[in-house]
Amino acid sequence: MEPIDISAGAPPAQLHLPHIDAVRPASCRRCGAIAGVPGARNIVGHGQRWRPVIAPGATIVVTWTWRFLCRRCDTTWSVRPDELLARHRYTLAAILVAWFLATPRPVGDGKDDEAVYALVGVDRRVPGPDPDRAGTPRWRSLSRWTAAIPRWWPARPVVGTQWRQRATALIAGFIPGDGGRDGAVRRALAAHIAGGPTM
Repeated sequence: MEPIDISAGAPPAQLHLPHIDAVRPASCRRCGAIAGVPGARNIVGHGQRWRPVIAPGATIVVTWTWRFLCRRCDTTWSVRPDELLARHRYTLAAILVAWFLATPRPVGDGKDDEAVYALVGVDRRVPGPDPDRAGTPRWRSLSRWTAAIPRWWPARPVVGTQWRQRATALIAGFIPGDGGRDGAVRRALAAHIAGGPTM
């Protein structure tokens, strides 16, 4: 995903939207109807959406979502890039980078929440009449994300009672191998995709 200017509103024409047949599910997740063939489709396109998300480095990118409809049972659902999470502004890669920054050494960098926010977070402060209160970011995402570890990596054991312990235990399991931190993030993304997480 590459950063782009979204100030004009609609996504620019140069954004890549995969062909619908490349992402069409093989069957309905509810009734099991097969997708079908051209002219006799059970699963049809139901529109596309573009939304801004936050990638590593606090970079805002715009990405695609294809919507599908099952003609047999009227179920609709979305297909999106693997590292995008439903109802999350941050990509999974950005979340992993944030955990690396926040977890204690030797696994991570041991930075406090404010320092991690400065490196990864995107400012959500809203100006208001009271300048002392309006500009204070409240970012609880680091701890909230760890509650989703069992859903995002169902095959990984979750250890620890505090969020930093849980995040440390998770990412420590992806460190062995080549590529350093980037390699660990790639392995974590691959495990997320292979695990068939419940979204």
